[in-house]
Amino acid sequence: MANMASVAYAIEGSEESLKKIAEAIIVAVHSDDKRYEMYQAAEYLKLPITDDTRLGGEIEDEPELEDGVLKFWSEERWGLQDFAELLEKKFSDIKVYWIVEESGCEVYCTNDKEGKYFPERYWVDTAQDDIYQSEYFQTEEAMYKWLNEKYGVKSEEEMEAWNANYEDSGTEDENFIYIHEFEVED
Repeated sequence: MANMASVAYAIEGSEESLKKIAEAIIVAVHSDDKRYEMYQAAEYLKLPITDDTRLGGEIEDEPELEDGVLKFWSEERWGLQDFAELLEKKFSDIKVYWIVEESGCEVYCTNDKEGKYFPERYWVDTAQDDIYQSEYFQTEEAMYKWLNEKYGVKSEEEMEAWNANYEDSGTEDENFIYIHEFEVED
C-alpha cells in the first residue's frame, strides 16, 4: 500500500483560470472512480500528461474559490504529485502554493516561502502518559515556548534528554516529543 501524503493547495490567478480548474476538480470529485480524481481533473483540463507523469491522488471535497484564491486538499501517493507543476505549465497566469505532510516518510515541505497561505514551519507531536497532543508553529521560538510550558523543554538537546529519560523509565505508557520542521522549497 502507498504512503499517503496530505497536500493543501492555494492557487492565485485570473478568475477565468481558477474557475476552469475548480470545474475540473468538481467533475473529478463527483466521478465514480475515487482512485484517480487527480488524473481525471488533469485530463479534463487537457494538461500535458506523459507516461511518467505522477497523478496518484484523491481530492478531498470540492474546492473553495474565495477572494481570487482557489483552495483544495488532497491525499496523494508518496508525496506531492505533478498536478501543481502541470497546472502552472497550462495556465501561465496562476501561481500554485502547496504544503505537504507525509509522516510515514518524514516529508514536511512547502513552496510558500513567505507563509502567505501556509505559515506553518514546525509540527510538534507529543505523548505523555498516553495523552497525545500536536500543534503547528510558525517560529522555532513559539514552538519552544509551548514545549517549555507543557514539558519543561527549551531546546533540541532537552527534548532528546526528555525522550531518552522516558525510553529508559521502564513504563508502558507512550511518551515522546517529536519535532517536524517544514522544508521550504522553490
